[in-house]
Amino acid sequence: MAIAHGVLQELVDHTQSKTLFITHYPVIAADIERKYPKEIENIHMGYTSDIRFGGRREITFLYKVKKGITTGKCTTCVLRTSNWTRSRIIWD
Repeated sequence: MAIAHGVLQELVDHTQSKTLFITHYPVIAADIERKYPKEIENIHMGYTSDIRFGGRREITFLYKVKKGITTGKCTTCVLRTSNWTRSRIIWD
């Protein structure tokens, strides 16, 4: 988490370029947006989420950018959508 925060801090303070920075740490995203409200805007890809029969979560991406930090974790749904097989994924 410290590396992600440090990289983002460097991009905002020194590089000052338009950057798409993706993190799975919402606390960093919220903190940096609070520190730099004119430079940073948190956005995410809009989606809907349904629980299907058997408890499997189904995600439908809306292809619309929404303001704010997403509240859901979509990693496995994204991997499933992109046809990644379990053998190609390194699980922590």
